[in-house]
Amino acid sequence: MSSRKIRLFAATLTLMSILANGKAGAADSFIIVSDVDDTVKITNVLDRAAAARNSVASKLVFAGMPELYQNLLGQNSRAERLEFISGSPRFILTHKMHECLTKTHFPAYNLALRGKVTSVYNYKKNVLQKLYGASASQFLLFGDDTESDPEVYANFSSKKPVLAIYIHRITGRTLPAGSIAFVTAFDAALWEYKAGRLTEEQAALVGQAVLTSQGPAFLPDFQKCPKEYMKISDLPKPLEAIKDKIENKMITLCARRR
Repeated sequence: MSSRKIRLFAATLTLMSILANGKAGAADSFIIVSDVDDTVKITNVLDRAAAARNSVASKLVFAGMPELYQNLLGQNSRAERLEFISGSPRFILTHKMHECLTKTHFPAYNLALRGKVTSVYNYKKNVLQKLYGASASQFLLFGDDTESDPEVYANFSSKKPVLAIYIHRITGRTLPAGSIAFVTAFDAALWEYKAGRLTEEQAALVGQAVLTSQGPAFLPDFQKCPKEYMKISDLPKPLEAIKDKIENKMITLCARRR
């Protein structure tokens, strides 16, 4: 077979793979770096008594977050592709956190918890720098607005390139420029669909997980209701329909709170 035919054959196989998977193999080009408490796990860190109880006794996670990470990373992803960084004390909560993340079906992951007595800000900043130095991949950053994640990520992204910074909107405080706030995992999934890292079908799977969730997994009592809802233009009709249903569910829930 000539070299030209070999190249054409390889290109055909690549195109077939893209059509089969719905995306151009982007999953291997980035790492997800994620906080745990109140980003993926329902903890309520700003209430010390509730946080202590939830850290030990609860394995409840926000609806759609396992599905979001599963679909972003693909099947059988390596642990190095999902780096959880937690400000929780290593010596007390390592086992409980592993138990929660495993039983709620997050992809394979690495987990770093704070050991020495240092600020959460400095701890996360140092871990991020070490991760960046050890990897040639780009980062997708996920955190929440209860503590220092927005400032840690903004500082990091001012020096290193990142694909996106997603901040889970719990308190509703003002975020640094460049952050993308999300109330549910489906919000982040829609932005990732627009960025080309999720297919329509994958984003819909995340949306269905959010839509069918019950109780605090959808919107826990301590999470502020949104003042306005996300606007993303040019969505396919099936995704727009899921978005509308989730918003209507949230509007109903928040009306009951008032």
